[in-house]
Amino acid sequence: MRFALIKKTWMDQRRSVLWWILGIGILCTVQLWVYPTIRDSAAALQKFLDLYPDALKKIFRMQDYTSGPGYLSTELFSLMLPLILIAIGCSAGARAGAAEEEDGTADLLLALPISRRATLANKVLANLVVLTLFGLLIFLILALGAPIVNLPISNFDLFAGVVSTTLLGVAFNSLTTLAGATSGRKGLALGVGVGSALTFYILFSLAGLVNSFEHALPINPFQWTIGHAPLFNGMDWVGCAKLAAFSVLCLVVSVWGFERRDIRT
Repeated sequence: MRFALIKKTWMDQRRSVLWWILGIGILCTVQLWVYPTIRDSAAALQKFLDLYPDALKKIFRMQDYTSGPGYLSTELFSLMLPLILIAIGCSAGARAGAAEEEDGTADLLLALPISRRATLANKVLANLVVLTLFGLLIFLILALGAPIVNLPISNFDLFAGVVSTTLLGVAFNSLTTLAGATSGRKGLALGVGVGSALTFYILFSLAGLVNSFEHALPINPFQWTIGHAPLFNGMDWVGCAKLAAFSVLCLVVSVWGFERRDIRT
């Protein structure tokens, strides 16, 4: 019964997952394809980048752009991949906590011989597996493609960047699940997850320019993910632990709230 619920969760999002796989594959492949041009014109490009305003460099965390880690960090891991995994996580989290209730099928789901706690936990598990597979996909494309285009980067550092980014998606998936499980409203849950992610990202991006924003970095999930520059420095164990702890806390509260809330059928 529990595996059937996990399978149903996967089946409900199979189309979106396939499109996300295609989109991520194209995005990573195109960025790898462009790198030889960046590498071959490194000297001229660096002179051009030196003319960029310091504010812009701080916002996009541009560090040694023409190197392999610097290129991937700027083009993929500073914005695109984190936001993509957050979007996937928030969408799945909103469905996990509130989809059946808004669709009017919650009575059928809760009539199954499985507790509310197990019901939500199995949905969460299914979503975590999907996010993990996306992280694995990103790692495989970049790890296999980097040698082909002579992009120098350590697989360990690349793995560190993928793990941190995947955990960021999990964190906002958990936050969105919490909002959906406690409110029963998918739109509200999605708004909480996406709105929080955008707010935290803006605060993180502008932290180098606004001192008051910089003081908030220790509690910003993007700082836990990107601040350590894992593509240059390897695994940020403390940042990963913070992301994991935040996710676990949100999921525990989600289960607690889902068990005690009156479900609209």
